[in-house]
Amino acid sequence: MRRLPESRLLFERASKVALEGSQGDCCGWKVSENKRLGRFLIAVRDVKPGEIIMQEKPLIITPPKITLPVCLGCYSEFKPDGVVTDDGKGVKPHACQNGCGFPMCKSPLCCNSQDHKAECALAKSRGKVTIKYADGEHPLYQLIGILRALGLKDKNPDVFEKLVNLEANVEKREEFVKAMEAEEGGGGGPGGSSTSNSTELKPAAGVKLIHDFFQRTDVTEEWIVKLIGIIETNGHEIPIPDLDGHINRRVIGVYHNSSYLEHNCRPNCVKTWDLSTKEIVIRASTPIKKGDHLSISYVDPLWGTADRLSLLRMTKFFTCHCDRCKDPTELGCHVSSLRCQHLKCMNIPTSEKRGLVAPLDPFKPDGDWKCLTCKEDYNVAYVNSLIQKAGQEMDQLHDKIGDIAAKEDFVKQFSKTLSPNHFYLLEVKVELAQLYGRTSEEPLHMMSPKNLVRKINLCEELLVTLNIIYPGYNRLRALIIYELQAAVFMLSQLRRSCGDISLETHLEELMQCGKWMTEVIKVLGWESQHSIERKRAAGAERDLDNLRKAVLSLQNLPEPTATLSVDKVAAAGSRNENAKPPSSPKKGGEKELSSLDKDLEKDILEIERSHLTADDDSFIEEVF
Repeated sequence: MRRLPESRLLFERASKVALEGSQGDCCGWKVSENKRLGRFLIAVRDVKPGEIIMQEKPLIITPPKITLPVCLGCYSEFKPDGVVTDDGKGVKPHACQNGCGFPMCKSPLCCNSQDHKAECALAKSRGKVTIKYADGEHPLYQLIGILRALGLKDKNPDVFEKLVNLEANVEKREEFVKAMEAEEGGGGGPGGSSTSNSTELKPAAGVKLIHDFFQRTDVTEEWIVKLIGIIETNGHEIPIPDLDGHINRRVIGVYHNSSYLEHNCRPNCVKTWDLSTKEIVIRASTPIKKGDHLSISYVDPLWGTADRLSLLRMTKFFTCHCDRCKDPTELGCHVSSLRCQHLKCMNIPTSEKRGLVAPLDPFKPDGDWKCLTCKEDYNVAYVNSLIQKAGQEMDQLHDKIGDIAAKEDFVKQFSKTLSPNHFYLLEVKVELAQLYGRTSEEPLHMMSPKNLVRKINLCEELLVTLNIIYPGYNRLRALIIYELQAAVFMLSQLRRSCGDISLETHLEELMQCGKWMTEVIKVLGWESQHSIERKRAAGAERDLDNLRKAVLSLQNLPEPTATLSVDKVAAAGSRNENAKPPSSPKKGGEKELSSLDKDLEKDILEIERSHLTADDDSFIEEVF
């Protein structure tokens, strides 16, 4: 009988463990396999939105591939020559107390941390390493993941076995590197930028360091190259916020079962982190049926198809063929499309639907484009020139932090050439939705009705698009909903104080805000401690408390009102987490909002008939 190769034995052993761990309704998933996808996860039962599907600790943690010198315990970045920044938050490097030579924080907790043990022991066995505190990336940090894998091989072979069983894409990686080297100098990356990096440690150099300096001749060059591929293919970037919520550190975590989650540009799962343990937490973002594949997105959902495909090919070595990528219109949202500039379409009144230009084949980056209305053909070189012009303006706009006027000018200027949902416009609109009401000149409680309406319109436009390309419970939708409820609440207060709306309408709008706040508190509450998102969740909790007080106060007024109790407002939030926002004020100076849509009116009547509890199914399941 022919003996199975060691790699196959490792796979079958690890797969058996995974499958045994996934049996039963409590787990919710199992490992499956086919030739096209390799190993992937499928649901073994129906899963509700927000339900935790898996939570696991990392096999290894390592600094990013390209990084400045960092502490290998807490991963804080050092400043050149130990300089402390103006805000006093710079980290001064100290030699590791254990004598390995790696620069560390002064804290003994970092020097003796579990993460640092492997490279510390290997470096001490060879004397010590020497790293200068230069203001630039240091290639030695690209080997930390390899050194830590060696530590697993020596101290924890069971975990090491799970690690080496993961997909490495060695052949695909080599093919990609050769192709990029052939195109060197030709602008191989998205937007014409080169993807090479002068500080990137080549595999051959890494092998030489492992063999010659660290004297680990027990591992072959093939094994080291494979491990590099495993970390690149399966690594998850973990953002670590400071006490103010700003992301100032990032590490790479490699996990076992989570590595089997396939990519989809319209995923049904989201990932968050428990930073105290670096555990990854996978939750269902939309309703998942038994037999569905479980997926997350490896890329930014607001990117256009060309950039998503390019990044996936460069970093994960595959081409996505999801429904969004196959559709030139990106599910009708036109995130990559342009406005037609032909006279036949230019003469169409702006109130009507202008022609949009989309690629004939999304998988051919050098292919031509066509207007979907007038059928005019567009050369790809002309299309790229329009996109590059917008990109250059975006680069300049990034320097104008907090400048609402500049961002509005960008939207106005490029709405003439880009589709309303183009990825450049979406990015700026997300910034604007969060900037309005957050400037010292015009905080939220001092915003004019005109700017409140603008903020509401921005949020509504974004949510319409996100509900198609990135639906369900996720961080981005929750952040936009947070901004929406704040603006709707303030505008409703203003309109009620001016007598523009009835008390009953005011209560209905406050109830809608309660529904949104409930989703915000739930979804952003999953995010890391100290993060901006967790701060937004805390803000929503305060808003919900203020809302309860406002409803109690309003119910005591003499004007007839709907029979709405505080408990019912809160309960509505547990049921209608994805309800539509009320319409914005009409243009032309008219203040009156249109009546709530029929679905919301029906929901209000339902609340009148029965008192809902927090255990009732979420309305989010009804709208997908």
